Amino acid sequence: GTASWYAIQLAGERNRARQEAATATHVADFLANVFTGSNSRIANGDTTARELLDWGAERIETDLAIQPEMKAHLLNVISGAYVQYDLFDQAQPLLERALSQNTQLYGRNSKETAETLYWMATLASHRDDNAKSVSLYEEVLRIRESAFGPRHVGTADALAALASPTLRGGDTPNAARPAERALDVYAHTVDANDERVLTTINV
Repeated sequence: GTASWYAIQLAGERNRARQEAATATHVADFLANVFTGSNSRIANGDTTARELLDWGAERIETDLAIQPEMKAHLLNVISGAYVQYDLFDQAQPLLERALSQNTQLYGRNSKETAETLYWMATLASHRDDNAKSVSLYEEVLRIRESAFGPRHVGTADALAALASPTLRGGDTPNAARPAERALDVYAHTVDANDERVLTTINV
């Protein structure tokens, strides 16, 4: 009956929440291990962020103890960091593996896959491939609006990111709309001096 259906739904949600919490804990432990330098190669105080990322990326591929959900999450984290450091050639293969892993585990329309697509869109934007960037950001926006709702900060992040390549592509009216929507959400969710607010105002 209806009660049984709701019970099944609640149990599924609880199991998913437990899985996400466990994955987050394992990811935090993995990153702490990388950045605190338990390995002799990493313990040198002169180690660069690039070297830490490279070591983390290597461990993802070689550590057989890493569960698939954790691996998918770590691929997102490290490939995103590569993008932020403008290390595009290192980011690309990790993003492709992250997309495959997250799609297989969670589906194309999941928030996990949306995170991968977000970094793929950012990579395309940094490479001045505006059309590809806009297309990917639009997919991220669609997924996050469905998963989180239109007033969530994650949705606002997708809107703000979409505005920049849209503007660079010459479509000023369509760039202004997502920027305005993002700022409206940010006004209720983040501090006025948040970097995302300042960046979006300047789009």
